[in-house]
Amino acid sequence: MLAALFLLGATAGCGDDILLQTSYSAKDTAGGGFGNGTGGGGQGYETAPQWPVKIPVSVFAAKNSQQETPIISITTLALTPPQGSACTVGTPPSCSLTCAFELTMSGPGPCVVQMDADTDKGKVSQCFSYVLTPSDQFASASSTANTLCGF
Repeated sequence: MLAALFLLGATAGCGDDILLQTSYSAKDTAGGGFGNGTGGGGQGYETAPQWPVKIPVSVFAAKNSQQETPIISITTLALTPPQGSACTVGTPPSCSLTCAFELTMSGPGPCVVQMDADTDKGKVSQCFSYVLTPSDQFASASSTANTLCGF
């Protein structure tokens, strides 16, 4: 199995010293697991999942620092899948201190969503990407995910 981690693209702004930390899992309708982790990532497969694949994601904000820092409260989180993304927002974000949402993939490719958060310390924009595609198309789909994220 191929797996890769992608850096999350952050855009500068009021909260440019704040990062959105994500954790996720991916399961198909038959209960098959197709990866979980932090940040963004992906998996190539030889045997296709039973579509749709649900990707629950949790997000928290913290200062970009080497030291342990307290979680910064997220008040709102807007999700925008760019054109070309292989997923849609299945469950909109629910936020208190942290946020949770679910993405739905109805077929293979790069799942990309732009996350725009309002936090107690300012606005933060970052891209989340997860690639689930046949192994022989993984490199191409990963490249597309990076392009959709703007890097």
